[in-house]
Amino acid sequence: MTSEEIKERVSVRDVLQQHGIKIRHNMCSCPFHKDTNPSMAIYEKTVKCFSCGFSGDVFALTEKMDNCSFKEAFLSLGGTYDKMSQNNRICAISKREMHKKEMERRKEEEKRFFQTLVKAMDICRSADQVFEPLSDDWCYLKNKEPYLLYSFDEKYLNGNEVNEIDVYRLSRTIIGRYLP
Repeated sequence: MTSEEIKERVSVRDVLQQHGIKIRHNMCSCPFHKDTNPSMAIYEKTVKCFSCGFSGDVFALTEKMDNCSFKEAFLSLGGTYDKMSQNNRICAISKREMHKKEMERRKEEEKRFFQTLVKAMDICRSADQVFEPLSDDWCYLKNKEPYLLYSFDEKYLNGNEVNEIDVYRLSRTIIGRYLP
């Protein structure tokens, strides 16, 4: 069992009762100091003594009551620990390396997408200086410019998803057609 599973299955109430402490109305006498009136509150997952200040979960309570380490408390409450085998360790390292390479690849793709989009937007903006107004090329670029600007704003200013494949293809088409 993991520590989270232990916390789900073993309550602080169980630990206190195993040590012979009587609980009444979610209160008990604190076992860590001389207590004539109950001063330890028992909550769902923790305890808190209002006299000595002790508070903790099942592990802290077991550690203090049995005067043991966390490891001993973990094992006494039914915890298990499996050492990673050499093969599992190699697999974990390999997965981390693959994840790292994938993240680097995605960053590079994102950079290439950004540069291509900006270059295509620059070409569209410069249509007034390069082409005769209302010519076929001028109309084509002026028609595509709002879509590219919208895609840029949505992705980089608003953080929304855009159809990157379509935007990238259009940008590459514009660059291929209008750059020497």
